[in-house]
Amino acid sequence: MNLRGPRTPSVRGFTLVELLIAVAVLAVLVALAAPSFRDLTLMQRMKSIHAQLVTDLQYARSEAVSSGAVVNIRVQTPAPDSPSEMSCYIIFHHIDRNYGLLGASSACDCTMPAASRCTFAGTRELRTVQIPANLAVKLSIPDVNRQGLAFSSRNGAMVLKTNEAGLASGLDFAVTSTIDSARSISAVVGMTGRPRICRPAGSTLPDSEC
Repeated sequence: MNLRGPRTPSVRGFTLVELLIAVAVLAVLVALAAPSFRDLTLMQRMKSIHAQLVTDLQYARSEAVSSGAVVNIRVQTPAPDSPSEMSCYIIFHHIDRNYGLLGASSACDCTMPAASRCTFAGTRELRTVQIPANLAVKLSIPDVNRQGLAFSSRNGAMVLKTNEAGLASGLDFAVTSTIDSARSISAVVGMTGRPRICRPAGSTLPDSEC
C-alpha cells in the first residue's frame, strides 16, 4: 500500500541575483522616463496657465462692457536678476483714472497679499492670479514699461491715451507664458480688445507665428 499523498510540484522563487537584476533594470527605465514625464508635466502646466490667462483677458473685456466702467489688467514679471520671484497679473477697476491723459492704470499690485493689492482711492480688485517661481513657468512682456492695458466700457476695445490714437499699428499688448525660449506661447491683445494666440520667435510649438 502506498501511503504517500499526491506529489505537489515545487515552486521555484526568484534568486537574490535575479531580484537585484530586475531592480536595476527598473531603476534604469525610471531614470530614462523621468525627464520625459517632467517635460510633459511642464508643458501641461504652461498650457493651463496660458489658457487661464486668455480666459481672464476675455473676462476683463466682457466685465468692462457689462459693468460700464473701464477694466485694467496689469502683468508683473520677475526681474532678470531675481528668478525666484513669482509672475502674476491683476484685473481691477480704477474709477477716477483719466485714461485719455494717462492711459492704462498700474495702481494695483498683484505681488501683494490679499486685501492689500489695490490701495489707491477709486481702485477695486476683480481677480488676481499668482504663478510661483517653483512651478517653472513664468510670464513675460516685451516692454516692462508697459505692464498692462485697459478695456473700454463702451465696446471692450483697448483704451489709449489721446496722443496714441493715431498709432494703432504696433500697440498690440502681448503676454507670453514661458518655460524656456523653445517652449513659449503668447496671448496678444489688439486694438479691438480680443486676444489671439500665437507662437513667439524661437518657440517650437505648433501655433502660428506672432
